[in-house]
Amino acid sequence: MEDQSVHSLDAAITNLAISEEEEGLSFALEGGLQIPVDDFRTWTVVGRFLTNKPIKFDIMQQVLASVWRPAMGVRFRQGEGGLFWFYFCHEKDAKRIIEEGPWSFENNMLHCRLVEPRETIKAADLYVMELWVRVHDLPPGYTSPAVLEAVGKFLGQFRRIDVANVSKAYQGFFRVRVAIDVHKPLKRRMKLTKRDGSIVWVLFKYVRITVFCYYCGILGHLSKHCRMALLSSLEPENYPYDESLKAGGRKPLLTIGEPWIRHVEPIEVRRLVDARSDGEGSKQDEDLAFALSLRGSGVVGMSW
Repeated sequence: MEDQSVHSLDAAITNLAISEEEEGLSFALEGGLQIPVDDFRTWTVVGRFLTNKPIKFDIMQQVLASVWRPAMGVRFRQGEGGLFWFYFCHEKDAKRIIEEGPWSFENNMLHCRLVEPRETIKAADLYVMELWVRVHDLPPGYTSPAVLEAVGKFLGQFRRIDVANVSKAYQGFFRVRVAIDVHKPLKRRMKLTKRDGSIVWVLFKYVRITVFCYYCGILGHLSKHCRMALLSSLEPENYPYDESLKAGGRKPLLTIGEPWIRHVEPIEVRRLVDARSDGEGSKQDEDLAFALSLRGSGVVGMSW
């Protein structure tokens, strides 16, 4: 009888343990535990480069990662159809990459966007690129936010005005963030008719654009690869587009190291030594000759 009671107790304990194990944790939509979505998701950005050339994936991810420097890291994956996937571990990293674009690798522009959960993306879906455009030659009285927004809508899909730049109107331009269709030509200028009926032309310069066709004005290819340009009778110097559509350019070479750079060739020093000592110069002669050569070149930081 006692053995039977022991067996019954063992069975009850076993069933209780199994029952507790089966309860576990439930994250079902109804009656389950509610946890923030951020705890198990990443923020995905998808992009493609405006080129038909193959992209060196290993080098590209090293270059972009070093430029982006996401605080929480990023994982790269090469997809099909020329797509590249970037998985960020924090929403702010992903959004910053979109906000600060467009980016480029080996002179090929990358246009990308955030992917919504469970969204299916094809290469053909990526045709809108966000970028900054400098707006030049707006006449006085036509620089209000309403006018700048209208200019942005003329260029494409208006996103916002660079408020910080508005306070720097002395630079001669304003900046608007727009989304443009990469299949359409860039807009070079806009006719603005003033209240008195007079006309002025507002010019555009695009920030961070790289390769575009000087014949058709479309991003991603050169005129020598453009079918329309090849069929045209226009000479390249008469194409309607040129480099002036690019905002800024390469920064001038910094010369902060000039005081320590030796621009004089050793043979020139040798000649100075020979001139002073008939070819029997000492180390002291060489030092003096080198100093004299620096003096002649006007090196900063030395006074004679």
